[in-house]
Amino acid sequence: MEIREEGRAGLVYTWQACVLCGAPFGLFGEDRVYTAWGEGGEPIGRVCPGCVGAGAEGLAERLRERARRLRERAGWLEGLVEEGVRFRAAG
Repeated sequence: MEIREEGRAGLVYTWQACVLCGAPFGLFGEDRVYTAWGEGGEPIGRVCPGCVGAGAEGLAERLRERARRLRERAGWLEGLVEEGVRFRAAG
């Protein structure tokens, strides 16, 4: 994976989640825009300033923490499936 600076945000304000750590962040005006790119040259998504500034070790820790949270969330979702899904019509 490679993280590239792609210029400035410009006049449009955007609010999104970092593709790496999942943290919400905004971009506007003179803010620098960073995108993570896969080894095959495909864009993965926007990267927050925290991940960009974390350095290699800090970024690795942020990625491990995100992976842990995703596994936890996946377990919770699988539990919902195991409970079964019921639909109730509106009253």
